[in-house]
Amino acid sequence: MNNVCKFIHIFLEDFANSRRPPLTANEVLRHPKFGQTTLDLVPQQRGKACVAKDRGGPIDIAYEVHGSGPRYLVFIMGLGTFKTAWQRQAQYFGHELGSQYSCLIFDNRGMGESDKPWARIPKSLDVELADMKARMFSQSWLEAPDEYGDFPTNGDRFAAMELKKRQDTEGFTRKGFICQAIAAGWHHKSPKQLQELADKVGRQRIQVVHGTLDNMITMPHGETLAKELGEEEGVTKIIVEGRGHVLHLEEQKLYQEVVQRMVEKTENLG
Repeated sequence: MNNVCKFIHIFLEDFANSRRPPLTANEVLRHPKFGQTTLDLVPQQRGKACVAKDRGGPIDIAYEVHGSGPRYLVFIMGLGTFKTAWQRQAQYFGHELGSQYSCLIFDNRGMGESDKPWARIPKSLDVELADMKARMFSQSWLEAPDEYGDFPTNGDRFAAMELKKRQDTEGFTRKGFICQAIAAGWHHKSPKQLQELADKVGRQRIQVVHGTLDNMITMPHGETLAKELGEEEGVTKIIVEGRGHVLHLEEQKLYQEVVQRMVEKTENLG
């Protein structure tokens, strides 16, 4: 009977935890693990590269190289995020497998330690975090227990990462975000340009990975990208069911396996 009561107690406790609301911004900031949100990874190289000299620059782009292996990986972050958002990939490929891989991560212009050559209308932080989560992640991942055990849920850990970034008032600025958002909004590649890119790179070396619940860049865009690059001529398309925009967080192990398989495949192509 005692074992039955213990089982019921554990079940009810787990059920209650699964239904708890996400931590508020203030609760996240006061969480004892908040200061450990960013991993203390020491890169093999770090510096700033001067780019875009004839395209509105020059602009200094801050970068880090993790690992010293012969396989080169470049991780390019999206809108409004620092290079440290790739920290789990830098840790895995650049430190755990550092003799095999060299990983380049960098801050896009307008972010982090890179130049900010120009604001968002303030919202309640909790409302803004909720909006971001809904656009970027699947609800099931957000509500699941934090896979690293630091916060109650994965969603709370993401909130900690976002709030930690915003505490860096030099790295994350209104001017930098607006300029990056404008650049992203105006970015366009025609079908002809995508075909030319695929011709130069080689379709066997291209892989498109997309989550079915991506509310930031929805599935039809991923389907179109794969088609225009040449899915029927060798481009690999991987659709991840039930996941959102940030696959390198939601499906970290799968993401890293996909990258490794592509690296090994392209090495065999010569």
